[in-house]
Amino acid sequence: MVVEWLALAAWAEPEAPTCDPAAPITLEVLQADLTSAEQAFADLDIDGFLALSDRVRTEVPCMGEVVPPKVAASLHRVEGLRRFGERDIDDVRSFTAARASDPDHVLPPEIAPPGSQLLADYGAMDIDAGEPVPLAEPIDAVLWIDGVSALERNSARPALAQLVGSDGVVRWTTYAERDADLPAYEAIPLPEPVLPPPPEPITVVVHRSPRVPLAVATGATALAAGITYGIGAASKATWNDPETPDGQLAGLKARTNTMAVASTASGVAALGLGAVLVITW
Repeated sequence: MVVEWLALAAWAEPEAPTCDPAAPITLEVLQADLTSAEQAFADLDIDGFLALSDRVRTEVPCMGEVVPPKVAASLHRVEGLRRFGERDIDDVRSFTAARASDPDHVLPPEIAPPGSQLLADYGAMDIDAGEPVPLAEPIDAVLWIDGVSALERNSARPALAQLVGSDGVVRWTTYAERDADLPAYEAIPLPEPVLPPPPEPITVVVHRSPRVPLAVATGATALAAGITYGIGAASKATWNDPETPDGQLAGLKARTNTMAVASTASGVAALGLGAVLVITW
């Protein structure tokens, strides 16, 4: 099995490339090495595949041209094959990036036989998975993501990112992992997120029924009428008593009359409030 011989092979990370600004890597060179790497994998040529994939990794940062989508897809496929052999689960993400850049490409059976784990990994993730990550707009330059001018990248998969100046010169190229930042560049700051305004406070208006205060007022006035009537009746009874001294009669008469007036007023008020209570009940 391919996974066995590739996983057991000894290999070392390629050293950081030293790019010659006067002789950048051309698109033709990169495309040829990617095609050769895929063919070496199909031929089970482990040494050839490792050497070619190492070479591609050193060529990418030194690119002198914009890499079109189909070539970017080939780069993602070679990265996916390398990671598959290393038993790196991120091979799925590289394969997804390859399918997103070149949806019509089909892995040949000599690379991924029907029913193989490699074929399963190649189609394991939906290309619509992930969220768009906004990228700041560069000043006097253009960002290219997987061969397309863009100001966002997908959060779920790696991307081939390039910054090209307005003069057409490629300033840098990088194979960015899904959670890696792009190299620094002069850019227009991203706008601050606009937060929604806080919700308006809700005023709760409690409509109290007038029946309760009306009932209380009716009862109070009726009680007052009863009390004043009772005081007046007691005063009158004392005034009528033959044993009451003559000196108290004038005061008793005045109290009786006052209580009678108060009792009558309270009674009228109680009747009026009672009528309103009946109407609003």
